Amino acid sequence: MSSSKHHIGFTIIELLIVIVVIAVLATISVVAYSGIQDRARYSKVHSDIALLVKAVTMARENESKTLAQISGSAGTAAECA
Repeated sequence: MSSSKHHIGFTIIELLIVIVVIAVLATISVVAYSGIQDRARYSKVHSDIALLVKAVTMARENESKTLAQISGSAGTAAECA
């Protein structure tokens, strides 16, 4: 009679390998997600600035005045602090 045992379960090495693979995949996902957030933020700012430029241009064309005349403030020509 030969004694063959069937072991049910995983070894510690197999479990550690799975944990390492999951950690690597999680790290890659977090880095990719933060990159996507940065690009989305940049795109939103770019879109907002383009919309502001269009609004100012339309106001200047409709009123046939400069921006300082429309706003009543010469602060639009001031340097950024």
